[in-house]
Amino acid sequence: MTHDEMIAKARAHMGPFDRRDSFGVSSDVFTEARVREAALVVLGSQKRDDYIDVYVDRLTGEFITATYHPGLGRCE
Repeated sequence: MTHDEMIAKARAHMGPFDRRDSFGVSSDVFTEARVREAALVVLGSQKRDDYIDVYVDRLTGEFITATYHPGLGRCE
């Protein structure tokens, strides 16, 4: 998939959020876009029922974002 195709796909995925006014502004106002290839690292434990998704740049390992998932199941 090309970067342009990924950007188009990302914009299409934003449609439902725009309809619900989730962000308080339509995604159409964001006219610039860039693609950053990422790796998802899932941190979990057999002893815990929560986990953390950590996104890092696939090439450099630079931190992008992380999301904590409380009590949603084990890391698989």
